[in-house]
Amino acid sequence: DPASAETAPFRVGDIYIDPARQEAKVCGQPVSLRHREFSLLLYFMRNPGIVLSAGQICENAWGMEYIQPIDRAIHELRKQIESNPRQPCYIQTVHRVGYRFTAYSSETCER
Repeated sequence: DPASAETAPFRVGDIYIDPARQEAKVCGQPVSLRHREFSLLLYFMRNPGIVLSAGQICENAWGMEYIQPIDRAIHELRKQIESNPRQPCYIQTVHRVGYRFTAYSSETCER
């Protein structure tokens, strides 16, 4: 059933997400995300390893045209899910192209 597949919880690397409950966990620890950040994380997790442009992110994660930089939203999400947002493991910047979500997994999470 496609509808239930859209809302089924899943994991990519260290991150678990439950779209139906709007919940996310990193290394088993709940993270508090605003709706915009949650939608961004969900879109990234549904497209691991793919370089996504700002336009694709705006259109597919938030259903809007690309009209402003998305750096702030990326920054806020990194603060919530990365152990060191200045050296991100999960959301990598691809210079002049966009961002890529990695299925990073560590044996010992330091959150």
